[in-house]
Amino acid sequence: MECDGDKKKENVVDVTNEPVPIPSLRDLCIRSCAELVRQDSLNLDIENDHPPGDGSCHDMLRLNKPDQRCVMHVLDRLRILSEPRVYRRFFKKRQEWRLNRIRPESRDFVGLTQMLDRQGNLPSEDDEEGNQLLVLPEPVKIVHLMNPLLVRELNEGCTDEAQRKEWIKELKDCIRAINRMRPKAVWVSGFVDPSCRKLIAKVNESIPVIMNDGSEFFSAWVNGAQGLFIQSSNFMDRKEESSCSSDYQGVDQLSWIRQELEQSRMSRHHTFVFADCDPMTLPTHLIKRFARGRTLCVFGPSSKPTFKIDNIYDGEGNVKVSTDTENDDNACSEEGGDDDDDDYSVDSTDSDKGKVSHSMSIVGGKDSGLYCITLADQAKWTWEEVSL
Repeated sequence: MECDGDKKKENVVDVTNEPVPIPSLRDLCIRSCAELVRQDSLNLDIENDHPPGDGSCHDMLRLNKPDQRCVMHVLDRLRILSEPRVYRRFFKKRQEWRLNRIRPESRDFVGLTQMLDRQGNLPSEDDEEGNQLLVLPEPVKIVHLMNPLLVRELNEGCTDEAQRKEWIKELKDCIRAINRMRPKAVWVSGFVDPSCRKLIAKVNESIPVIMNDGSEFFSAWVNGAQGLFIQSSNFMDRKEESSCSSDYQGVDQLSWIRQELEQSRMSRHHTFVFADCDPMTLPTHLIKRFARGRTLCVFGPSSKPTFKIDNIYDGEGNVKVSTDTENDDNACSEEGGDDDDDDYSVDSTDSDKGKVSHSMSIVGGKDSGLYCITLADQAKWTWEEVSL
């Protein structure tokens, strides 16, 4: 006769025979290096005693690139990689660690990923009785930096040294204003030469600088708002989406854009697109796709004076109503910039056909200055110039 104790023993799962993963020596070393970086970040004298590149045991530059990425991955999982004193341990120059934060492998930006972003959730604090109370935050402000030097044709075509010095002075004034304003982030798009890159790196290290110079495409998240930074060179020679075959070099970016915009369309969060070229020259199929994905605005440098075009699109991404706040001749066209083509315009009297309308703006220009993007609830936002 079996007793209850015997039955209980039969139901117990023996876990002693299950395989236990054993970390390799390399895995243990990677975790040790990550811990060393964390401890060095707490040492205020580490930059003087053991700066990156000194060849000591504290020098992460001695590691090969794959091992560096593994150490950075561990620090990222610990959610401390984006801290300035941690991230700088992997770069020799200030300019590099301030601006080289794009990760081509994951198409994101160090410290401003969707996983780390709070998605605009309100912070909370405990009261005297231990209950959580929501704390209303200040409006989220993101700065968009514009300057003639960020327009390739103006930068490379400028032969007047006095004019160039004036543009550089204006850029320095903008950077000083950014350090005073302390925005959540700074968005920069366009042609960034070494002199501009050096100046932009002087933005305070506590302010993320998200720069799109056309070398990579990626996304960044700031308090629930997503910025899509596209590499326009992949699309300028392909005006029609049907011409983007499997052997097309921009097919990966196009697939990535579709994926990100589908998420934007479903969740309806703040979504902005930043091009490294004049947004008026982008192919129409891209503009339509941005509109269908409920993008709020497309930004980019331009050789024209600053303009903002507010369009209302139907569910297929076609323009229903267009309002140009600055220039009447800045209308998008099927060929990405031909003002004589009216195919892209749709009469505002057309029936809605049951499709949801969406408002999307197109902003560009060459004027030097700062423009503040203020985020609000329900995917609302404002864009206004900042007085320096």
